[in-house]
Amino acid sequence: MPFQQLNKHELQQYFQRIDCATAEHATLSTLENIHRQHALTIPFENLNPFLSLPVVLTKDELMQKLVFQKRGGYCFEHNLLLGHVLTTLGFAVKGLAARVNWMLAPDVVMPRTHMVLLVTLNETQYLADVGFGGLTLPCPLLINTDATQATSHEAFRIQQKEQDYSLSVQLNDVWQDMFTFTLDSQTQPDYEMANWFVATHPQSRFVNNLIAARVDTDGRHALQNQHYTRYYLNKPHEKTELLSPGAILSTLHDQFHIETANLPELAAKLEKIFAKLSQE
Repeated sequence: MPFQQLNKHELQQYFQRIDCATAEHATLSTLENIHRQHALTIPFENLNPFLSLPVVLTKDELMQKLVFQKRGGYCFEHNLLLGHVLTTLGFAVKGLAARVNWMLAPDVVMPRTHMVLLVTLNETQYLADVGFGGLTLPCPLLINTDATQATSHEAFRIQQKEQDYSLSVQLNDVWQDMFTFTLDSQTQPDYEMANWFVATHPQSRFVNNLIAARVDTDGRHALQNQHYTRYYLNKPHEKTELLSPGAILSTLHDQFHIETANLPELAAKLEKIFAKLSQE
């Protein structure tokens, strides 16, 4: 299995990072609290692939980047870290792989490049996923039901067809597919291979776009390149075009809580992008 025990200091630092009271027991309320606080606090972001920097999936590197450096990451980083935490607390955790079909035509088949977690508690199975970007789950979902599951944000449902499961979200009264998955266990090498593909392939959206997202108590934040969108639960969303590298850096800090001080390459790359845009 890809999950390891955290030591006492690492566990304390993680709980401090997500602004959550330290937990000692593997209960449903503990799972829900950790999942919620992780999604609210640690952002989704792809700055490393965008800057051609490596994405390292070891436990120590995940702690360093997402906890101590106050950065974020994408699915492998988020869900591996969460898996380490839950395993340390005594949860039964299994890593799974999913095919993303969000915003894709029905006949498009993607590789299994999304990581999710299966958490079993008192013989009940839950899907945990704190790394799906703009639609990251605000809480774990029951797997063995096809009923609509209300959350603090959107409604979700998981449907099963033979060995395959599909997750969909209800947006504006329309159900939209997010990803499909099976309950087959994945290993660290499985994730390493998929991570290398999405972090380095010349056509990967993570290589070619600046992406960030974060769940908030009253909605969501989303950034794609120079376009920032603030989604609200009970009022229309607001779109802003960021017109300078400084505006993007400020938004990453203020809205996504991402520390970029150790990434001088970011400002330089943004300057080049805006210079090119001004010439078009």
